Amino acid sequence: MARPLGLIAAVLGVLALFPLWFQDSASMMTVITTGLVFGAYTIAFNIIFGSTGQLFLCVGALAGLGGFGSVILSDRLGIPFVLSIVLAGLLAGAFGALLSWIAVSRSLGTIFTGIVTLAFSLSFENFVLGNSDLTGGDDGLRVMAGSDSILDRQVAPYYVLLGLLGVYLVIYLVIRRSHVGWAFQALRDDEVAAGLAGIDVARYRCTPVSSARSCWVSPVPSSPTTAGSLARPRMRSATSTCGSWSCSPLVGLGR
Repeated sequence: MARPLGLIAAVLGVLALFPLWFQDSASMMTVITTGLVFGAYTIAFNIIFGSTGQLFLCVGALAGLGGFGSVILSDRLGIPFVLSIVLAGLLAGAFGALLSWIAVSRSLGTIFTGIVTLAFSLSFENFVLGNSDLTGGDDGLRVMAGSDSILDRQVAPYYVLLGLLGVYLVIYLVIRRSHVGWAFQALRDDEVAAGLAGIDVARYRCTPVSSARSCWVSPVPSSPTTAGSLARPRMRSATSTCGSWSCSPLVGLGR
């Protein structure tokens, strides 16, 4: 346990030095901050696919659901910024759990799970681009919530996201070494044998997807939704990027 924690601390220490070199460049700060968001996405995807073998090709769409949901709740409905993140995270988690439940209940294999989630990703893309009054379409939504906080500064959001990334890595490490991690490993090795051994397949399949898209521990917090929502005030817009909702974040880079 000490060695992995040491490696995490070393990596975070190196990453903490980046703003010292790029703090005078708004564009570079945006790039390295976005890099932390992608790192958070990677942790979530590794929980879903790496630990339980569920090929979710809608990571970007679920993150976009949380990001756009948070913007709409805070800017248009007047819900407090922090509460909007929580509610949007729960919404994304619910959709993720629903997709996972469908895969489990229908006994879908890795490839078919990927097809179902890719279909959801494409459907969500069409929904966002086709409802410009709600989502802003191709132009996205301008973000006002959080503009009066430290998240609107040039360097502070980077360190907030870096701290979150460190927390996610530690929690992921703890999960891997817990009974939950052993259950995940058993499911990935042989789902039938795991079920015969008494592991609740549906519970352990759906829980990581739901929790990896929501905002708190049950049993692991959602890096993408939380990180994406916290990055919004700094980046000033929520929009689709890269043209691929199956693998890209939906947090725009316009300021």
